[in-house]
Amino acid sequence: MKFTKIFFFLTFISLTTYINAQNAQQQALAEVGLTETEISEVKAIDKKFKADAKLVRNNAELDRKAKGTQLRALQQERKDQLIAVMGEEKYAQFREIAAQKRKSNKARKDAALEDLNLSEEQEDKLQQINQKFRTAGQELRKNESMSVEDKKQRAKELRKGQLDEIKSVLTKEQYDKYVAMKKEKRSQR
Repeated sequence: MKFTKIFFFLTFISLTTYINAQNAQQQALAEVGLTETEISEVKAIDKKFKADAKLVRNNAELDRKAKGTQLRALQQERKDQLIAVMGEEKYAQFREIAAQKRKSNKARKDAALEDLNLSEEQEDKLQQINQKFRTAGQELRKNESMSVEDKKQRAKELRKGQLDEIKSVLTKEQYDKYVAMKKEKRSQR
């Protein structure tokens, strides 16, 4: 039970970072002074870019070098489209503001991890564990041969495996700090 909370806390930190990055982009767009129409166009460009990039990454016929070449071409196309909507000056401002906000979000995440007093070895192990299970989860979601119930069961097994591995990395003191952090976070809501 205790380690389930740790798992959810670490997942929460990752999800919060992702959401904050999305919010950082929205805030950056607003700070640059784009109109609602321009913001809608930027969102459409980003949505298309993400879909196209996903197709390239999932294309088993392409080797790593070809994927890299195609992804760079997509990134350049996205940049050109964004400049066409925003103009050079606003695009440069947008990039700068977004970069500053990403740094701020990373600092918040690092502070939360620092409060747990993880050693470098523990941080590395947790990153490896989370990456391992993130990849396994992505593969599970892509697996079209499994039924929904089988996927749910396998996901449950993956979570338990992840928790077992996380349990082997953290100490009792780190868990106590986690509980205190969680209580503080709840009281701020």
